[in-house]
Amino acid sequence: MRTTLMTTMAFALLVGCGSGESSIAQSTGDDDGGDGSGDCTFTQGFWKNHEEAWPVSSLELGSVSYTQQELLAIFGEPVRGNGLISLAHQLIAAKLNVAFGANDWGIADEIAAADAMIGALVVPPVGSGYLAPRDTGSLNDALDGFNNTRGDTCGPGPSCGDGVIDAGEQCDDGNTTSGDGCSSSCQDEPRCGNGTLDAGEQCDDGNTTDGDGCSASCTDEPKPCCGDGVIDAGEQCDDGNTTSGDGCSSTCQNECGNGKLDAGEQCDDGNTTGGDGCSSTCQCEPV
Repeated sequence: MRTTLMTTMAFALLVGCGSGESSIAQSTGDDDGGDGSGDCTFTQGFWKNHEEAWPVSSLELGSVSYTQQELLAIFGEPVRGNGLISLAHQLIAAKLNVAFGANDWGIADEIAAADAMIGALVVPPVGSGYLAPRDTGSLNDALDGFNNTRGDTCGPGPSCGDGVIDAGEQCDDGNTTSGDGCSSSCQDEPRCGNGTLDAGEQCDDGNTTDGDGCSASCTDEPKPCCGDGVIDAGEQCDDGNTTSGDGCSSTCQNECGNGKLDAGEQCDDGNTTGGDGCSSTCQCEPV
């Protein structure tokens, strides 16, 4: 059980629930009558980005204990089809909310059921446990509802860095660090590959792939053309120039005299001189 002092200190890091008496009730740990009107809950995004507000330094998920740093690593682990990870995200948030003072009157059974389902499995990236999403779905929904809906009238509200694009934000990548494409104020930052032609860019096609006309550094790439030394679609040859009579025409088509037997030729002796058995038009001459 947390002490009143710990509760008050943790609460000072957040925004109060409601006003007046209900605020005091939660900050001192007093019971609000059991109706949950004084409870605040916060989302996994909030707890992920406000580690300084955590009321505890460790939690058990199933039968395994995790440090705060391990729990933060789990928060940062993509779900990738693993129901254990998504369940852990919601369970961590729910347990932090209860430890912070939220009444568990409507969620205690689901928290216990989630712990029982996880058992001795070790959550990635700390371990390699796995649960099928179909098995965790209903518990995920219940815990998510607890972590989200009971904060409608209290708590910090939407903020930059909570991983949700709110009104006035152009982006929100879950942090307030500039220089990663989304600024500390959750506005798009100029960067190559964002699909917007920013200052200093010649092009931006929404990716950083070379060879598609716009380079990985968002500069124009030379368009394929006859004479560039590369045999592109529609070209039979490309000798790096657009001069005819050298075996590759000005339109990059094979010419008589290139030493290769091309369509329409009876012979090709590498020149366009008649009288040597292969005519200037690459037809066989009488011997």
